[in-house]
Amino acid sequence: MFRFKTIAIFALTIFSFAISFGTIVEANDPTVYGTVTFADDVGHNDSAVISVSGIAAGTYSASLVSSDGNSSFKLSDVDVDIATLQGVVQTTGSIDFTFDSSSSGYTGVDLLSSYSRFLLKNSANTYSASNDVSTTSAISTLVESFSSAKTSANALKNDLEAASAASTLEDIQSSVSDSGSEINNLKGAISDVSAATAEVKIVDESLDLSGVEAIINNINAWIASIEANNSAVSGTSSIAVAQTYVGNANGGSVADSHAILNGLPDKFEYNSDGNRVELPGAGGIHKGIAAAQGLASLSVIEGELPAAEGAVGQIDGKDVNTSVLGLGLPSVGDRFVTLTMQLSLIFGTLLILTSGGMILLKKK
Repeated sequence: MFRFKTIAIFALTIFSFAISFGTIVEANDPTVYGTVTFADDVGHNDSAVISVSGIAAGTYSASLVSSDGNSSFKLSDVDVDIATLQGVVQTTGSIDFTFDSSSSGYTGVDLLSSYSRFLLKNSANTYSASNDVSTTSAISTLVESFSSAKTSANALKNDLEAASAASTLEDIQSSVSDSGSEINNLKGAISDVSAATAEVKIVDESLDLSGVEAIINNINAWIASIEANNSAVSGTSSIAVAQTYVGNANGGSVADSHAILNGLPDKFEYNSDGNRVELPGAGGIHKGIAAAQGLASLSVIEGELPAAEGAVGQIDGKDVNTSVLGLGLPSVGDRFVTLTMQLSLIFGTLLILTSGGMILLKKK
């Protein structure tokens, strides 16, 4: 009996540790001081927005770093803005800086496709941020597919506006007919956006893609509306009817083409304060690009960057993979590691109880 109690107490101790272990790890998640996000300025993903607060005072060098650590891009030297509250100068402050076409060192390069890490550093303090390279790559492809769709949508809008400006039925129908190829191009481009969205989901299931998916659904609905209107234009002998279906920026197919790019202006509701707010998914391609770029947002924490992904170094003059074991194993702090350790401890507890019980039974 004494031996059984000893085994049971030991097993329960391990089990209790397994349950509390995950809680301790979660409680020790690093403090996030802000974000670095990518945006469009003159080109695609050519702008980076730094927004951090609560960091130590000083002047920092802000740089983007590639996933393998082999290349970096200096954004700027930035100063921390220190506030004075009730006559007391604060010890920490904030940085709000946008790197764009007006910044020194701007080259127009697609920053999102080249860099998945960020470093904010001076001689006394270091802050950093990083995303998995596969996640960054998938999001970059999604943004690129939206940009391709924008090109097709603009071409479609131009054809429909030409039809709207035409003064004869023949010219209206000719422009509408020409828009058919642009519609097919746009449908193909949106199909690529859907495929890219699905790939992002596969790579990182934690990301919320509902906003992007709502925009895709809206765009497909607007394309279907344009196709129905174009069919009506082709089948009528009345210029008045044709002009109604083609419409302008306020209605008809022209309005749908504007909606594909920018979203419908009337998709709003009023909140409890009486302020007009935009409904989820009201945007078009432009908002889709911004939503996709937001998925690649980098969360800034204190400390150095983690080991480079797939980093290559040299030993005795030969290139070798210097990442941990070269196996792409999960890093310390990864939720997968926490779960695995908890399960291992639980299974260990069950093993102790089972084997201990069998030993006691055999001795009886």
